[in-house]
Amino acid sequence: MTSTMDLFRVQGKVALVTGGAGIVGKPIARALSEAGATTIIAARNTEKCNDFAQSLRKEGVAAEADRVDLASEDDIRSLRE
Repeated sequence: MTSTMDLFRVQGKVALVTGGAGIVGKPIARALSEAGATTIIAARNTEKCNDFAQSLRKEGVAAEADRVDLASEDDIRSLRE
């Protein structure tokens, strides 16, 4: 029988959270990181992304930061690559 927690396991996955340095994005990024995903925190504010990713890494979870403006097709392409 599959448990509810098995349905939400993200161990070994990569999660992208756009707006990840904001009020709504931070708890989402934290939860995904704590659940085992390597989390990419992306937002327009590079400094906030880097600071938050660094704080998550200090807690022992995998997190990276990347700057992205979702209004820019070039930024989206760069993030995807």
